[in-house]
Order: sequence, then C-alpha cells, then structure tokens
Amino acid sequence: MSNEELVSSQSICARKERRYKASENNLLSCETALDEGDVRRGTVVDLSSSGIRLLCGGRFEVGQAMSTELTTDRSYGVYRGVIRRVEPWVDGQSILGCSLNDPIPDAVLEDLSSDGVVNRRSDDRITLNKKAKVSWPLHQGEVDVELQDYSSGGMKLVSSFPIPDDVRLRIRIDLDDDSELVVDAKSVWQKKAEDGCVAGVTYTHRDTHDKVARVLGPPVESDDTKSRTQANWVLRGLACTAVAAAIGCALLTLL
Repeated sequence: MSNEELVSSQSICARKERRYKASENNLLSCETALDEGDVRRGTVVDLSSSGIRLLCGGRFEVGQAMSTELTTDRSYGVYRGVIRRVEPWVDGQSILGCSLNDPIPDAVLEDLSSDGVVNRRSDDRITLNKKAKVSWPLHQGEVDVELQDYSSGGMKLVSSFPIPDDVRLRIRIDLDDDSELVVDAKSVWQKKAEDGCVAGVTYTHRDTHDKVARVLGPPVESDDTKSRTQANWVLRGLACTAVAAAIGCALLTLL
C-alpha cells in the first residue's frame, strides 16, 4: 500500500503546526532506536515540528522512549521522543505516533519540502459555532463544548473542562432542527485557552466526514483554490479558442 493510501485511510485531525506528508516519489526513511536498544527500519508517514508518524515493523508500546534518524541519500538529523500511539497495520507493521522532546527546526522542514521529500498538506476547514456535548470512558456525564471548525480529518473543540489526550470520544452536536449529529472521534492534541482548553480530535470511522459534510455542509474552496480554478478555466478557454482558430484556418486553406 502506498503512503498516499496510508495517509488518506488514517483520518487525523490537523495538528497545531503545519503538517508535512511524505512524498510518494522520494521516500523518507527512518531508523528508530527504542529504549531497549533495538533498531527498527521504517518510513515516515507525516511529520510536524513537534511530532512524527512512522510505519515500522516490530512490537511497540505506548510510553516507550525512542530516537529516530530521518534519511534519504543524506541525513536530516536524529530526533528523540516518546511513542504516544500504536496503530497495528499489515504484515507485522505498526503506525507509531510519536511526540518529540525537541522540535524539528523549521529549516529542516523547509529543506525536506524543497528537496521534494515531503509535501505540505492542508485540509480545507469549515469555521462554525455549534454547541455540542462530549463524553468518554471513565468520565461521568457529558462535557459542554463548542465546535469551532471541522475538516475532512477531524474537528476542533473548545471546552472549559480539560479533555484528556488519546481517548475515544462521543460528540453530540446540536442542530438547528432540534435534532443532533453523533460523531465518534479520538482526541489527538490539546492546548490551554483563556477559559479552558482547545482540543483537536480525529474521526475514528472513514465515512464520518461524509456524514458530517451532509449535515453541516461540505468544505468550501479557499480563495487561493478558487483563483487557481478560475485561472485554469481561463487557460482552458484560451486553448479551446486557439484550437478552434487553427481548425478554421485549415478549413479556409482547403477551400
């Protein structure tokens, strides 16, 4: 399975920082050493300044210390961190979600991007203001939250009560017709806000985005995307005009 398919099949909420997806044509390899001293070879799925997702073979546990070197035909540095998530994949491989002790420098991320090793990835996000309630295992009752935005990968919530990281959530969103939309998700990051916290969640089912888009509305094109689309249509129109003119000239010559 390609990295493109792997990334698209794993719905992840956009992190606080810019996220870079590994390129299909120039794989970013990694050699990951665990605290026991074992070294595992794998590939990078995506990364940001403070975290990285790796596809590696072997057994892993949440909480293990790790260090990984990012390489192609040259090294992009060694980074230490902790395994926060382990998602079993195929053929004895797992996707590891790791937080880093020290951030990857912006210069390194830009080098990776300019070298064609990773591609900057962004999801169109819909901004809105919806009341919702969130619950999770081992917590009594529901917590009132505000849904601030959503994308094809997840949602951003604002809460006066801290939402723990890496837990399964059930989100009940109040709709205008007095009905509700229920979304199963998983928390992936959290940061403090003035009146509580802001949390990012990822959908746990692949078809969730379609359901959310049907109810709350599909993502809209950004201004940049609209401009590019309009420019493409203009170029296509000019090309069609040029072809039509050439055909007309040819017919006149034959006559």
